[in-house]
Amino acid sequence: MKRATLLSWIGGFLLLSIAFSGCGGGGGGVTAPANPPQLIEGTTVVIPPEVYPGATVVLEIGYIDLSSTMNEGIAYISHTLDGQTKTYQGLISNAPGSEGTLVTSFDLSPFVPPGELWLSVFVQNSNGSSSQSILVLLTVLGD
Repeated sequence: MKRATLLSWIGGFLLLSIAFSGCGGGGGGVTAPANPPQLIEGTTVVIPPEVYPGATVVLEIGYIDLSSTMNEGIAYISHTLDGQTKTYQGLISNAPGSEGTLVTSFDLSPFVPPGELWLSVFVQNSNGSSSQSILVLLTVLGD
């Protein structure tokens, strides 16, 4: 009886050892889904809302960034006129937490004609994760 019990324990121990030896410590398994930053639609403030070509434009945009790495990220702002796309970059500031309002600015091209200009905006936090794009309306004044 003692021998059967001892063999059962040894057999169980060997089975567990073999089973656990196949585990690689968790590396290379399924990773958690990424949580890219999000821009909150309808929260954007353009300062000033009407500008002349060549003006500095400030954007304040509501955001959520679970990694809290939005500060010192980059905003990418672009528009298309006559089939040509112009892209601007602005450093993100005033965005230290996981949610709030980020601030960025850019100098509008002096060659933009007067009228309504739709800007496409997305941001990249300091980890390199990109948000979705949002559209922002800017009114460009003429002489």
